[in-house]
Amino acid sequence: MSEHQSQSNVIKQLALALNRIRATPPRIISSPPTQPRRASVSLIIHVRPPAHLLDRADLLPPTPPTLNDFFRLGWVNHPESVAELLYIRREGRDGKGAESHVAFPGGRSEEGDEGALYTAMRQTWEEIGLDLADNEWMCVGQLDDREITTSLGKRLLMILSPFVFLHLSPHPPHIDIQEDSQTTVHAIPIGVLPPFNKNPKTTFVEVDIASRLAPRNSFARVFVRSLIGNMKFGAVLLPPRTAIAESASSLTNQDDLKLWGLTLGMTLDLVQNMLDKMSTRPLAPTAASAVFLGEGAASMTSIFPRFSIPDVNLWIWVFGKRYRDVIRAWEASMSQSGTNDRRINWSGSALNAFYGAAHWLVWPGVIGFPHGNSTTKVKVFEASEAVKAGGHEIDMVINVGKALSGEWEYVEDEIKQINDVVVAGGAILKVIFENDYLKDEHIIKLCEICTKIGVAFVKTSTGYGFKKQSNGMYSYDGATIPHLALMRKHCPPSVQIKAAGGVKTLDDLLRVRAMGITRVGASAAPAIIAEAGKRGIGETPVEVEVELGGAVSGGGY
Repeated sequence: MSEHQSQSNVIKQLALALNRIRATPPRIISSPPTQPRRASVSLIIHVRPPAHLLDRADLLPPTPPTLNDFFRLGWVNHPESVAELLYIRREGRDGKGAESHVAFPGGRSEEGDEGALYTAMRQTWEEIGLDLADNEWMCVGQLDDREITTSLGKRLLMILSPFVFLHLSPHPPHIDIQEDSQTTVHAIPIGVLPPFNKNPKTTFVEVDIASRLAPRNSFARVFVRSLIGNMKFGAVLLPPRTAIAESASSLTNQDDLKLWGLTLGMTLDLVQNMLDKMSTRPLAPTAASAVFLGEGAASMTSIFPRFSIPDVNLWIWVFGKRYRDVIRAWEASMSQSGTNDRRINWSGSALNAFYGAAHWLVWPGVIGFPHGNSTTKVKVFEASEAVKAGGHEIDMVINVGKALSGEWEYVEDEIKQINDVVVAGGAILKVIFENDYLKDEHIIKLCEICTKIGVAFVKTSTGYGFKKQSNGMYSYDGATIPHLALMRKHCPPSVQIKAAGGVKTLDDLLRVRAMGITRVGASAAPAIIAEAGKRGIGETPVEVEVELGGAVSGGGY
């Protein structure tokens, strides 16, 4: 297929996409009272005819055309016309263009804005001087709202509303950038984007996730970084020599432009509407070198991050059952082409499930480790800081000495204070008993206290409950069948139980699962999984937490 034929096909598919967007109501996300901030961006499309046509006076009808009439115009259908999407690059103070990352023009809503559309138009005017309210512009419609989050999807920053605008004039859009903005505007031919470009140049953008999960705790940052490395986002490299406007103070940067993250996601939303058959093949979690898969179709999970340590990606896929289920449901919905199903926020649901699976591996917050002897005030502070740093689940060790002395008022008050802080921060609490040191009556009393308070989990041990044996050696038992049976008997179903340590084989796992144990911490997880594969077992979900490189993931010790 010639280049001109390819561009003509892109314009035909663009007409299909814009009609789809206009006919399909967007999914609107309401801002919660706790985070009212919103933002809007503009996806600006221009069809550029060959230069020799621009001198003709009859290119435009006397009145602005409708969407369908626009795509019937002769200059739009000229074989040399090119459909372009406008991106901006905001240069940083060091002149590196924020490493050449691109975005769509837009920004936060302000008091007095009449709505999300008004915000998109105002911000575009202020940033690049385009008056999208002019007659030569058409607002085609809105793509689905997106949640902008941090801390692995745990903390909502704002809601983002993307709007699609079509330039009805063949002449280049009039762009007026403020001199001190250090911004360049790039017109990227849609034909160079996947899936129209079968061999796009791709790369990764690395993000130091440890600094975002633990911004105030240097020790935690080092620990998280050693555990999971950095997050890597797939990026498409765009040609840099596409600038159509720049400020007087902008610096020349000939590096390839990097299209990734939210901007890549919104680009894919637009491109997906251009395809006759929507892509449904997801990106395999371990195939971190790939960005797009399928027969020219953009992958649904291209915008999902990967971790620089391959094992983490593997365990997210292995233990992210909900993530896998959402992806399969998304595939089924897209293949059936049901309009109602397409109104479900599949990408948001899948991304939330992905981050949820990552949380099991990424953030082990343990309070009072290993014997719980810190004061209540210190433990409450630790819990509060762990939640603020992004902790999804917080483990606490009871004060073993107080429990052995029968000071149950102290023990109950401490658990309650910590549980209150954790739950208020949107996390859950797991209470570690350290059964190796306790008698049955202690375990029963702790179960009763945790049931009364309403904690999410009770847990057998830390793995550091060493006791001196008759031969002078120290060892620990971890989770034992009698202790697990005792805990299950004295805890209602609303209080889940985690067996930490002691589960070394697949038969051990099946045995504790049959007892109603919902979570298992096992350093032998790879061997257990391999044995399950040999036996054809794996339909019944059970959560297993794994030791990676000497550090325990998911809070299991």
